[in-house]
Amino acid sequence: MPQTSLSGDRLERIAQARQLVFQGRTETVGAGIPPWIAQSWQRCLGMGLQPDQAVDFEAISAQHMRRVQEASRPLVQAAQPVLAELARAIADIRYFAILTSVQGIVVDVHGPVDRQDRRAGVIARVGVDLSEKAVGTTAISAA
Repeated sequence: MPQTSLSGDRLERIAQARQLVFQGRTETVGAGIPPWIAQSWQRCLGMGLQPDQAVDFEAISAQHMRRVQEASRPLVQAAQPVLAELARAIADIRYFAILTSVQGIVVDVHGPVDRQDRRAGVIARVGVDLSEKAVGTTAISAA
């Protein structure tokens, strides 16, 4: 039960911090939100993204993907053994690992992706743009 209370408190602090950012105020640190998150929210608002706007997880064009794959080849090769090990470690909990380019484009996916779960299916595709500009604030776009 305390966990629910903590989760509720945390969600309330996040909601308060979001309101402060949407009002153009910057004192989100007191709300327990790291500055980099508030800055990302501000950038997203500046780009015209809206919190209530549905996110489309769009794939980039085939031509753009060829350029991204070529540029990301050393990264994909270096990450291959680590991603394979990670995928094995998290397989039983229905998670998967994705690798993105520096621009936030998915360049590799490891692990069992439950295609019945639309949320997983839309992001676990090579070529999907998960950048802040495309989808807003995410762990991936903030990394």
